[in-house]
Amino acid sequence: GVTVVQTCALPISFVYAGFTAENAKLRTSLVEDTLEISVPDTILAGTTTWEVGSEGLSLTTANLTLADTAAIEGTSTSPVTLSVTMGAVMESGTQVTGGDIILDGGGSWDLQGTASITGSDTVTLAGGSWDLQDTASIVGNLDIDVAYLSLAAGAVLDASGAGFDAGAGPGAGGSTSNNDHSGAGGGHGGAGRNGRGTTGGSSYDSALEPALAGSGGGSCTGNCAGGSGGGILRIVVSDTFTNLGTVRANGTGGQNKDSMRGGGGGAGGAIWVETQTLEMAPGGTFSAAGGVGGGSDSYNGDYRGGGGGGGRIAIYSLDASVGTVTTFANSSASGGYGNGKQYAEPGALAFVDRGNDDLSMSDDSLRVYEGWSFESVDQPFAYAGFAAENAKLRTSLVEDALEISVP
Repeated sequence: GVTVVQTCALPISFVYAGFTAENAKLRTSLVEDTLEISVPDTILAGTTTWEVGSEGLSLTTANLTLADTAAIEGTSTSPVTLSVTMGAVMESGTQVTGGDIILDGGGSWDLQGTASITGSDTVTLAGGSWDLQDTASIVGNLDIDVAYLSLAAGAVLDASGAGFDAGAGPGAGGSTSNNDHSGAGGGHGGAGRNGRGTTGGSSYDSALEPALAGSGGGSCTGNCAGGSGGGILRIVVSDTFTNLGTVRANGTGGQNKDSMRGGGGGAGGAIWVETQTLEMAPGGTFSAAGGVGGGSDSYNGDYRGGGGGGGRIAIYSLDASVGTVTTFANSSASGGYGNGKQYAEPGALAFVDRGNDDLSMSDDSLRVYEGWSFESVDQPFAYAGFAAENAKLRTSLVEDALEISVP
């Protein structure tokens, strides 16, 4: 085994029976190609910081332990791949950061306390079982395909603000150079709210298979950028997904220009979940809400930015222990508050009970909440049951006559 206690610039060829770093500063920034390391057991402890350069890091290990305040720190462009074949433990206070982060190998991952994984681009979880305890978090656009996934009451999967930047996206909110005007809200599942002198972004994307990020809000002259849209959370769990925590892809709010005006809010993002079994307590939430418009409610809010439209949430399960509709009472694809003291259009929040066959829609039951739009791309609408609870249903975006078949 190798134990590092001070500073080490790692060589390209790195194959050992074990690797331990105590209070060490590790660097890979001088490696021209991606650093590839293969060891049975890896332990990073104390104040160890592993600095990963833009070339990236690829670590294959049977067991990985991050203890104390140890960290693997990549830049916003650093690709980081950690392949764990047996088990990984991240103790409270430890973190992994980078650009694109891939965590695979089929092993189990336990994130304890405040442990966090943050990717500037996409965080991919491939295989194995994942247990986010306490207030552990994974942040960024997420692509998850695992066997088991469990979130404790304080744990978070978060793609908020990871979508399109201000003024960008297929439903971008209108911007303005007029000093008296404000930015409009971005659109996604719902349309963004108009700002003063600007037009809110339009809706887009599938309601049943949401795969696009939320658009950014419009900006205005001065320091009042629009908010960013929510990102994308694609979650596939082959066995059980237990959500007692928070899964969110919210848009961010527009900046304040002065005491009245501001940028438009970003639209909510996309959350698409497919799982064999879904377990939730009333406290578990899914959220793809639009961001608030910048400014204030002075003069009836007529000068403030428009709120961002709600995002899109679609949850599929063959065996759901979700109880009654109140289980989703804390979940939301609501539009953001803004201009004129009004909210932007809500997005779409749907739960699909797959019945006995996950390959057929004939025994599926569709339940929608808050906002729902029947989109042309999602036809035909043929279900074993359809229920709407406290919902706003829209069909205006369907080019042909809406045809629905349910018992």
